[in-house]
Amino acid sequence: MVKVQLKDVVLRKYRFTDQTSVWRIYEKIRTEHRKTMYINALKSWKTQLVCMILLTLGTAISKTMLVGYALGLAYLGLVIYSCYRLHVFLCSVDNDLARINLDYMKQGGHFLIATYHKQIIGFVGLSSNVDSDDEGVFELRQLCVDKEYRRQGVGEKLLYTIIEHANSLPNCTKLEFTIEPNVSPLGIFTKFGFQHKLNIWFGYHVHGLATMKYQRYQMKME
Repeated sequence: MVKVQLKDVVLRKYRFTDQTSVWRIYEKIRTEHRKTMYINALKSWKTQLVCMILLTLGTAISKTMLVGYALGLAYLGLVIYSCYRLHVFLCSVDNDLARINLDYMKQGGHFLIATYHKQIIGFVGLSSNVDSDDEGVFELRQLCVDKEYRRQGVGEKLLYTIIEHANSLPNCTKLEFTIEPNVSPLGIFTKFGFQHKLNIWFGYHVHGLATMKYQRYQMKME
């Protein structure tokens, strides 16, 4: 971990030349999320129950545990493959980072960069939520801090500043974000006054195996 003096962390508007650094940080974080996804899927009660059933049935039918173990391992392989396909799908969904100027810098949107000694260490985006039925809803997206610089207030500084920007917009009445609760720092959002709105089950399914739970939080602007 790199020790950070928070007063030396500079926040500024996104520039086109930042694209490579933004992608580098994002890909590192997606790799972390992928590992967590695999671990959670393999440790889930559903996976363990199915493996136990396959082991028992395979052993009972064939009179040998080898068949039972083979069936269990085959199922685990299918779970891992399903998680991989889900990860690939989510990365394709998140390609808005390739269109920052188009997807964020319009209708009052914003994309904020955090630098430390001129090196990019984090970012956060704000965009108008065109999919919402309510007018005036803006969405926080892609709050990311490089792993080496976390737990030192960088994320809070980014979040505070982007919320202040949203507050300055006359057409922004609500602020929302969607989060993966198992892999994302939920506490930082609730600390700023966001409240749980609903759960969203979303994923790429391979024989119904892989899914991902998202939670949507909302905050009314002052």
